[in-house]
Amino acid sequence: MAARVWGVIAIAVAVLLGGGVHAQEVLTNDAVITMVKAGLSEDLILTKIRSTTTKFDVRAETLVSLKAAGVPERIIEAMVAQNGRADAVSASPAAAMGMGRLR
Repeated sequence: MAARVWGVIAIAVAVLLGGGVHAQEVLTNDAVITMVKAGLSEDLILTKIRSTTTKFDVRAETLVSLKAAGVPERIIEAMVAQNGRADAVSASPAAAMGMGRLR
C-alpha cells in the first residue's frame, strides 16, 4: 500500500515539474522524406534534425532508399551523424528525474 502511495506521489511530482506528460516529437526517416517532398529548404530540414529528438534508420539499404526518394546527401549525412548522438537533444523532464526517455 505504501509503495502505491509513493508511486502516485512520484507521478504527481513528475507532472508538476514537467508540466504534464507530453508526447515528445521524434523525427523519423518518413518525416524527413515528407519535408523534402514538401519543398522545405535543406537548411530548415538540417536545423530540424539538429534540434529534435531523432530515431533514424541509417542502415545502408535505407540510405539508398532515402537517396532514391530525393533526399539530398547533405541531409542524409546529418541524419547519420545525429543518429550517433541519440542524447544530443536535452532530455525530457522525466529523464531528468531518472525515469528514462521514451523513443
